[in-house]
Amino acid sequence: MMTETNQSMAHPHENTLLEPQVPVVTVKEWIVTLILAAVPLLNIIMLFVWAFSQDSNPNKANLAKASLVLAGIVFSLYFFFSLLILIFSM
Repeated sequence: MMTETNQSMAHPHENTLLEPQVPVVTVKEWIVTLILAAVPLLNIIMLFVWAFSQDSNPNKANLAKASLVLAGIVFSLYFFFSLLILIFSM
């Protein structure tokens, strides 16, 4: 007869508090996502929609948020170094 501790050791993740399961994003959905993210101007709009929509899959929302953060960092660095070059080339 298994005691409660033995049962929890046999299935350590059975009684843990987990966030609700979300559906897996299929390969087809990822391909459509990547194609839409490659189209200029549409990609920015779609990244904001996926990042902040309540209906978006959390995995896709996290990808969109990370992409927006990286794009912001790259744009800021580009702007900063462009100003430096402009200032020191005079």
